Amino acid sequence: MITIEDFINAGYRKDVVPELERNWAQAFVQKCVYHDNKKAYYINVFFNKEFHNMVVRPTISLQFEVPIGIMNLEFFSFKSDTTIPKMEDYIDYLWHNILANFYDEE
Repeated sequence: MITIEDFINAGYRKDVVPELERNWAQAFVQKCVYHDNKKAYYINVFFNKEFHNMVVRPTISLQFEVPIGIMNLEFFSFKSDTTIPKMEDYIDYLWHNILANFYDEE
């Protein structure tokens, strides 16, 4: 299972859990992804406890600006062979293929 330390070692920054997520998240890390020296998107990772077995699991939250508006995506469950590089590659594939805008663009 991927841990918070794995994300930190992969370049994610630990931060205070945003107020709206404090009722379910116990930890938060974030990474800003750039393309062509422009901010493309953020990967937000929240760690929460599953009550039935008290295992800490990550939830990945993304927000992309697309031509018709804002798209929110969340990943709650991962296959056992998922790694952070695989996850990041898939998220980047999504960003490129949904024709998302750069974060800083109007």
